Amino acid sequence: YSFTRPPSSLTTASPPLLSSSFLSIPSSHISAVMKISSLSASLLLATFLLLSTSVSATNNITKLLQGFSDYSSFSSALTKYGVASEIDSRNTITVLCPSNSVFDSALASLGSNPSRQTVIDILSYHVLLDYYDLQKIKQITNGSVLVTTLFQTTGLASGNDGFVNITDVRGSPMVGLPTKGSNLTATIGKEITTVPYNISLLTIDSVLVPIGAAAPTKAPSPAPTKAPSPAPASSPTPASSPSSVPTPAVTPTPSAQSPASLSSPTPSSAPSSLSPASSSESPTGSAENSTSFAASVNVNNAFNALLVFLVGVVSIRGL
Repeated sequence: YSFTRPPSSLTTASPPLLSSSFLSIPSSHISAVMKISSLSASLLLATFLLLSTSVSATNNITKLLQGFSDYSSFSSALTKYGVASEIDSRNTITVLCPSNSVFDSALASLGSNPSRQTVIDILSYHVLLDYYDLQKIKQITNGSVLVTTLFQTTGLASGNDGFVNITDVRGSPMVGLPTKGSNLTATIGKEITTVPYNISLLTIDSVLVPIGAAAPTKAPSPAPTKAPSPAPASSPTPASSPSSVPTPAVTPTPSAQSPASLSSPTPSSAPSSLSPASSSESPTGSAENSTSFAASVNVNNAFNALLVFLVGVVSIRGL
């Protein structure tokens, strides 16, 4: 066998190489394509921002309740205590709104000075982290469901205290605490407004207070007023002691005559040295000094009397 090369006409021809003219693209075309791409990106970004703004405006709880004056107290409290901003930052939520009279009465029952955290806990307990309108409530499986509230996210709730129990009682939706056996204390009424599957505002005829809410702060009790102390009884003023103790009067005793004159003896006054001091010079000492002075005078009187007696005896014997 010999191998014969086929004719050249039967060989497979190689594909012609592309001309360089096909590979070159004008710069103007490239610039136009880049402009179109940039414009498309800008349109996509604008569409995204528009949708985001639309969702944010839909969840503005203050604006949604602005046209319903019966719920102005609740709306003002949401704004004052910062719960409104939490609602606005979320999607797929339900807000249970008590009327002015119901909400004001509930706040009054907390006392004159409830703590800020207590009010925040109560407001957060009325924000359900799921969308429920009346139609969806009627379709609840087995007629009852536990729903998470915003209060559960604060970390202050214990166990499932941050949930609410929604139950359809003979066609009337009611809500209460999640604890088994707890009474359903509030009735859900009508729809205020709804944005399907985004936000729903429902009326409620009673304020819900969660189990783990902070205890109300009692008003400080006034300080006890002390009864005025009675004035101390003044001690009786002691009677002033007499400025001077009266000196007892001394009866003058006759003195004996000298032996030279024996014819008519006459009594004479006692020597001046033995006379008591005048009233102006009377002592002002104590009663004890006065008694000592009186005793001294009596002794002098007795001595003078004895002297007179002896002189008389001598005179009689001389006769």
